[in-house]
Amino acid sequence: MLQLPTVLVVDGDPAAASEMAKGLDRLGLGTHIVSTAEQALLSLSSRRFDLILCELRLPDLSGLALLRRIERAELETPFVGMAFDADVDDLVQLMRHGAVDFLSRPFRASEVEDAMERAARRQPRTSSLDRGEPMGAMSTGPGGPSHATASISQLHHSPSQSSQTHHTPSRSAGSHPTPSRGAPSLLSPRQAAQQARQERTRGAVPQPPGTAPTAEAPAAPPTIESLLQRLRDGTLELPVIAPVTAEILELLQRPDAGVDQVAELVSKDPSIVAGLLRLANSGRFGTTRGIADIRDACLRIGNRRALAVAQRIAVAGLYDMNLPQLSGIAEAMWLNVDVCALGSRQLSELLGEDDPDAAYVEGLLHNVGELALLRVLAALPDRIAPGAAGLEQVRELLESAHEHFGKAVLKRWRMPARFIRAASAHHSAPPGLEDRTGRLRRLRILLSWTMAVRVGYEYLPGQITPDPAPICAELGLELDAVEELFRAIEPS
Repeated sequence: MLQLPTVLVVDGDPAAASEMAKGLDRLGLGTHIVSTAEQALLSLSSRRFDLILCELRLPDLSGLALLRRIERAELETPFVGMAFDADVDDLVQLMRHGAVDFLSRPFRASEVEDAMERAARRQPRTSSLDRGEPMGAMSTGPGGPSHATASISQLHHSPSQSSQTHHTPSRSAGSHPTPSRGAPSLLSPRQAAQQARQERTRGAVPQPPGTAPTAEAPAAPPTIESLLQRLRDGTLELPVIAPVTAEILELLQRPDAGVDQVAELVSKDPSIVAGLLRLANSGRFGTTRGIADIRDACLRIGNRRALAVAQRIAVAGLYDMNLPQLSGIAEAMWLNVDVCALGSRQLSELLGEDDPDAAYVEGLLHNVGELALLRVLAALPDRIAPGAAGLEQVRELLESAHEHFGKAVLKRWRMPARFIRAASAHHSAPPGLEDRTGRLRRLRILLSWTMAVRVGYEYLPGQITPDPAPICAELGLELDAVEELFRAIEPS
């Protein structure tokens, strides 16, 4: 019997969820309603759904936290977020973690159907439609439910359960388990890389008794000098950003920029348009009148703030890496950048600077050289030592060369001089080349990064920061007040 496509609705408001189910039923869509993220995980562990429609504000976990757990399980079910008051930070995080769409509430039931069609077009791996199976059928392999179902069950276990002994079925030498058809791997990219190394070790040719195994000598780690030489030669691949971002920063530096200029410029990038429209329609502006025009959105947000938000949307995607060895560092680095940018804006306001939004963008871009180096190192995984030694290697390279790389990246992106200086000389400035305004900006950026690390947003062990007390003293700020400011910042 053909089963209806089924939507898992996750909403803490039972009455609203029931009304939503009625609308979806009229479209021929089945629904299963739960009110918490934990209930959603239990449901996902026992059956297959064709779409997850999830409110971002839930009684237990947030919708984003649920999405991250689903992502770690590598479950392929399309995820659509919904909320009355989502802002651009929520939307950026949704897209970074694999959501296929976001619906601003209230919405029509037909918009869910549209989201399902978009999800079907985007699915890169085998789906029930590709296999000729009815939508809504549980994917099973030779041994029962799919691996995706098992992985969600494992995520739902408490720490005490996960620490118990696991019994592995025995198999004959040389045999391998047969994966279920179309099921995603249970392993994260990092775990998959570790398993591959273990398989190579198990498959090594045994040595005669008493003979030391011959180990292949690891390649020498890259040196700072060699990387800088390749940077000068133009043989290193640097990150690429949307061309419109350079024009955005040029316009940001013009205090006379009008709304028509801003709207025309940001309209060149569809992802920026979508983010600004969603922000303009979020609850933070205290109005229910919907906006569908980018010019109206810029008016509601404010011209300069719209330009700063546009830059954030473009930069955030650069930290979304699929790097088995370094993805954790990239994710933590983005949190640091996010806090640094928000803190830089607030410090700029405290210091009475005339352009807090430009200060925000300086915080976003000042450490872009570290991002570039991380991508370079990701292309050389065999030359990074495992464990703590490798992390120390990465830290030393980033600390020593990131300003050189930051300058090269922003020049490649044709960014204005102010932001190139922020990336190339934020720890110290060449003697005699820094005026009072330049020094204030540099110290503000350095203090923002220092405080972000000190309040917990470090991304590499053993990171060394300058003492913030003298910086605060020179800027005329109280250290305790600055620390309180940064502890109150919530990254996306």
